Amino acid sequence: MVKIPWDDLKLVNPVPKLAYPPSPYSAYFNAPGRKYYNPAYRNPGDPEGHGGIDLHAKSGTPALAPMDGSVRFAGKSNPGAGYVVVIVRLGQGGWWMTRQLHLQAESIIVKPGDYVTAGQEIAKVGCTGQCTWPHTHFELHWLTAPFNPGADSVNQGIKLDPLAFGVLPGVESPYYKHLINQWPILALGAKGRYVRVMEGGLVAAGYRNSVAPVNPTYTRWDVKQVKKFQKAHGLKVDGVFGPKTRKVLAQSVTEALGQ
Repeated sequence: MVKIPWDDLKLVNPVPKLAYPPSPYSAYFNAPGRKYYNPAYRNPGDPEGHGGIDLHAKSGTPALAPMDGSVRFAGKSNPGAGYVVVIVRLGQGGWWMTRQLHLQAESIIVKPGDYVTAGQEIAKVGCTGQCTWPHTHFELHWLTAPFNPGADSVNQGIKLDPLAFGVLPGVESPYYKHLINQWPILALGAKGRYVRVMEGGLVAAGYRNSVAPVNPTYTRWDVKQVKKFQKAHGLKVDGVFGPKTRKVLAQSVTEALGQ
C-alpha cells in the first residue's frame, strides 16, 4: 500500500457550473480502500484507461486550475484527449498532478512554466479529441517520482478517484439521487441512460461491469450482476432492477462512498 497524503490536497472544482452531476460511470472508484492505493485494483467503472471523472458543462464554460501549481503541458495532446492542460504541485513525499482533457481548441491561455493558482481560468470547456458532448475529463494523480515532461503524462503516477473524501468540492453524490424514484423497471433488453446509471451504481457498490457502450443496453451481464447483488442483500433473485432493488442499491452506494 502507498499512503496518499489526502489532507495535503486542496482542490477547487475545475468546472464551476456543471450541466448535471457526474455518473458513477465517470469516475475511478476504489470504495473499499479509498485512503490507499491498491496495486491489484483495476478500474471497473469505465473502459480501461479512462481513470478520471467527466465534468459536463456548456461549451465555452471557463475551465479553472484545480490547484496551485506549475503548468507542465498545455496544448494539443493525443487524438483521444484533444487539448489538455497538466498541472503539477509538490506535496508531502511526492507530487500531485491534475489533467484536464477535451478543452476547447485554441482556448488555452496558459503555457508550460506558468505558475497558476487554484480557481484561475486556464481554458474553456470544449469537446476536442474523442468526445461526444462538451465536458472536461478530469484526472488526479499522485506521483512518487518527479514529473517527466518528456513522457506521456497519462502514464505517470498513481491514478486516484477525484471524488475521494470530498476533495473535489461542489460535486454532489454521483448516483443521481433525484432520479432514484423516477426510474422505470429495468430488465433484459432495456436501453437508455437509466441502464448506464444502474450499472454505475453497481460499480460504486463494488460489482464489476463490462465496457460502457455508447448506447447502453441491459445485457445478460447486467442480469448476472443484479442477481449477485439481490442474493447478497436478501432480495428476490430475478435479475430485474425494480423499486426494491433500486432502493437497496442506492443505500449501498451511499454507504460505499461515505456520503
